[in-house]
This record gives sequence, C-alpha cells and structure tokens, in this order.
Amino acid sequence: MTLVELLIAMTLLAIGIAAIVAGFSSGVFATGRASRASIAASFIDQNMETYRESAYTSVPAPAATSICPTSDAIASPPFGVPAGQSATYSLAGTVCWTCPDSTHWTASSATNPPTCTPQSGWPAANALKQVTFTVTDLTNSKILVKETATFEQMTG
Repeated sequence: MTLVELLIAMTLLAIGIAAIVAGFSSGVFATGRASRASIAASFIDQNMETYRESAYTSVPAPAATSICPTSDAIASPPFGVPAGQSATYSLAGTVCWTCPDSTHWTASSATNPPTCTPQSGWPAANALKQVTFTVTDLTNSKILVKETATFEQMTG
C-alpha cells in the first residue's frame, strides 16, 4: 500500500465518521424539540381536560360578536403553565362561537349565544363554544402545540 492510497483511505474514513457524528447531533436536537413539544402538549391537555370533565357553563362564554375566527382571550386558563416552566413556555387560550359545519350553517351574532341559521334543507343547530389553547416556546417564540375543541350545550 502506498502513501497516496493510505491518505485516500483515511480521507474517506474521516468523511464517513463526520457523517455519523452529524447524524447523532441532529438526533439530539430532534429529541430536544420533541421533548419540548411533549411538555407543551401536556399543558394543553391538562387545561382542555378540565373543560371536558366539567359542565358546559364552566367553559368561558364568548361575547355574542365573537364568531370564529374572531375570538375572546381566556383570561385565566384552569391550570396555566406551572411556575417552574413559566420562563420557558407561554399558554394562551381563546374562545369563540362556531356552528357545527360552516358549509351548512351560518352564525348570526344577533343573539347571545348566536344562532346557527341552516342552509336549504338542513335542521336548525345551536352554536358551539370553540376553545383553542396554544403553547409557545419563549426561547425562540415558536408555537409548539395548538389544540382546538368544541363544546355543545346538551338539552333534555
């Protein structure tokens, strides 16, 4: 084996090792991002489950004019972000009125709650409360997780 062959072999080996190291480092960053998103999702789930487990009246009532996509901020989410995480994450909640299916109903803000006016041949429908929670990573101002749920008042 000549010196030139040895140098070529070592160069190829160095390139291969650099590729492996790059793969490991991007895996470490991906794991970190996934960890932050998972923590953020747990904050949202904890807050949303509070509304899902309680009475319809405990879900904040938006103003009559807050028909989605216009929404009102939820002043104090049920749990918020734990104090130890408040420097890293920000939780924001909004609530608005929506109809079951915007292609078949249109919401009218003339009443509170708004009424959903059906289009031809569809039955009347009650407006639904739509709650959206968003968690933002304060270190880079990126939205990590966003979850939306609708709540309907059950009638007897």
